[in-house]
Amino acid sequence: MSPDDLDAISARVEHGPGFDVSPRGVSFRPDPELEQLLAGLGADDVPALSQRLNGTGDPMLALTWIRALLSVGTPEAVRALDEYVDGLNQHDPWPGGFPGRRELLLYLGRG
Repeated sequence: MSPDDLDAISARVEHGPGFDVSPRGVSFRPDPELEQLLAGLGADDVPALSQRLNGTGDPMLALTWIRALLSVGTPEAVRALDEYVDGLNQHDPWPGGFPGRRELLLYLGRG
């Protein structure tokens, strides 16, 4: 997938139907266009997805990159998620934010 495709995913998150967020977690609203973009991701995209995840300041976009890495599901994708979780456990990029670190960790089943 090209950087333009990843930019299209970012734009879709920004302008798409969004998410439902509660203290119990995050649910993605149905979005066929986003689903189609995410379905095109594969093992070759893990480095770019990891870079996007680690570079974003937006927790909702971080959730999308997490979702993408989970769907790829390769050992490399799992390692990228483990490294991200380690970083979240050491530093909260959104202190007091909602959604924030807690919701991301809940989504990953690590909260």
